Amino acid sequence: MSDEKHDDGGQAFPMADRDDSMKGMTLEDWFAGQALTGLLEPTMMGAFENEQIAKSAYDLAAAMVDEMRRRENAK
Repeated sequence: MSDEKHDDGGQAFPMADRDDSMKGMTLEDWFAGQALTGLLEPTMMGAFENEQIAKSAYDLAAAMVDEMRRRENAK
């Protein structure tokens, strides 16, 4: 396993003057929640186990963070 820290995109809604215990969700968590709404569309319900749906949401979120970073570095 790599010692490199996973890039979670940072804070989704950063606020000034917050201590570490009040940081809230990461951008990756936010992306996963947004992806989850599509994965839970009625035509998808029952087609997959809950664990696979959750994994897919985070896989999509990680890909979104990676693409975001790629685009930032291309500027």
